Amino acid sequence: MSVSDMGLIALGGGCGASVRYGIVLAQSRLSRWPGWTGVLAANLLGCLIIGVAVGSDSHGPWVAAMVITGLAGALTTFSSFALDLALMSVTRAWGQLIWCSLLSLAGGIPLVLLGRVIGIAWFGGAA
Repeated sequence: MSVSDMGLIALGGGCGASVRYGIVLAQSRLSRWPGWTGVLAANLLGCLIIGVAVGSDSHGPWVAAMVITGLAGALTTFSSFALDLALMSVTRAWGQLIWCSLLSLAGGIPLVLLGRVIGIAWFGGAA
C-alpha cells in the first residue's frame, strides 16, 4: 500500500464518517422512527455506493482505496448495526430486531447489485 493509497483511504473515510454522522443525526432530529433507522439508511446508501464502485472498476485502484475502503467503509458499519441489535435484544424489542435485520439484508444486497448495474452503465465497467 502506498502513501497515496493511504491518503485516498483517509480522505474517503473522513467523508464517509461525516456523511454517516449527518444521516444518523438528521434521522434522530427530524423523525420519530427508531434510532436504528439512521444506521440502516447509512448502511443501505453505502451498499449502493459499493455497488456503483464495483460496477465502475475500469477507473483504477483509486476507486477501491477511496470509494470502497474509505468512503463506503466509514459510511457503513457493522459495529453500529451489531450494537443496535444487541440493544434491541437487551430491551427485548424483538419486533424491531427482526425488522432491522430483515431490512438490512433485504435492502442491502439488492442495492449492491443495483449499484453495480449503475456503475457498469455510467462508467462502462466490466460486467
